[in-house]
Amino acid sequence: MRVLGQFIFLFVGVLCADEQNDVSTLLDKAIKAHGGQDNLRKYPAVLLRGTGKLYTRGEEVAFNGAWAVQGRSQACFTMEYKIKNIQFKAVTVTNGSEAWFSLNDVLLEVTKDDLTARKDALYAEWVTRLFPLKEKDQSFKVARLGELKIGDKPAVGINVSKKGHRDIHLFFDKSSGLLLKSACRVKDARVSDQEFLQENYYHDYKVVRGNRYASKLLAHKDGKLLMEIVLMEIQPKEKLDQGLFSKP
Repeated sequence: MRVLGQFIFLFVGVLCADEQNDVSTLLDKAIKAHGGQDNLRKYPAVLLRGTGKLYTRGEEVAFNGAWAVQGRSQACFTMEYKIKNIQFKAVTVTNGSEAWFSLNDVLLEVTKDDLTARKDALYAEWVTRLFPLKEKDQSFKVARLGELKIGDKPAVGINVSKKGHRDIHLFFDKSSGLLLKSACRVKDARVSDQEFLQENYYHDYKVVRGNRYASKLLAHKDGKLLMEIVLMEIQPKEKLDQGLFSKP
């Protein structure tokens, strides 16, 4: 019995090692498809500009947007839109442990739940950059998920976990290695103690400075389309001006 037990543990150990090798190979393929570890790491920041539509409360709101994202702790999102012929400009900024929001240049209070939601969103976006998952000091745990079809493309998934954060699922095109979908549970800042499933879909990749970036993104909330964005401008940056994240 003791020999059998040792054999079982040895067999399970081999299976786990094979799974880890498989996950590592999958992740390496995905990173290479997006530009390679070194070139992705070279540009931890990005400036984006585009148009989109937000679907909320039965309404469709068109907007122009500009994003500045640096690392996993800094982001500035500017959105201009019109409702009932009234023009609005909303600016949302997260800078480490601080955050603020302005509407038509009027500074508004940000709740603790809203700050938590923003930090979670930045972390999730950082994970989709892929290169942090191969950094030895990041303490990510990556496990294989099953396969599925996204549109007409076979996809294979991994689960990314890290202490203090929600798990994130990433699904890659089985053929090309490009990211097709990310999914995670998100805290709803508007409703205390409630969460929803956010699924992001990535389309129409463009090569910019040697890296591949999705130029069309679709965000779903609990299976329903929440937002679509088409990017006209993608600028990878080594570093952004800190003034972008300064409180007015």
